[in-house]
Amino acid sequence: MNLQQQAMYAQQQQRAQQTAQERIVELVTARGHLDGWTWWQFFVRQICKALEELCELAAMATLPPHLQAHLAALENVARSTFNDHDLWQYEPQVSPYAWKELADLLVTVFCAAQALGEVTGQPFDIVQVAVEKAAADVSRGVR
Repeated sequence: MNLQQQAMYAQQQQRAQQTAQERIVELVTARGHLDGWTWWQFFVRQICKALEELCELAAMATLPPHLQAHLAALENVARSTFNDHDLWQYEPQVSPYAWKELADLLVTVFCAAQALGEVTGQPFDIVQVAVEKAAADVSRGVR
């Protein structure tokens, strides 16, 4: 095995040992989303990004009109806040219990994914889909 093959093999072994979470973050980082940010800034910006994505998801479902209007407004605020670099020039403080709320968020995502698979008759593994989506998005870079 030559040096290039050894390096490729070592990289494959490392990826095989990564969790899906680590792989997704590696791919998001490859897009450039961590460039110039501390991990704390990256964390709080991801809260805005999650709000934006949740509002986009809500727009794909039939919800009461007043709720749709509020969510559309929230989506715009979340997107503009995420993209406003000047707002993030501080070191955020985060509760040491934030991981519990983040876990609650994932519980709802997994339940929603299961329900969507059931109602569409097309079950899927949301974690695997997320890894594939992150990999496909690398070439787009930061928008």
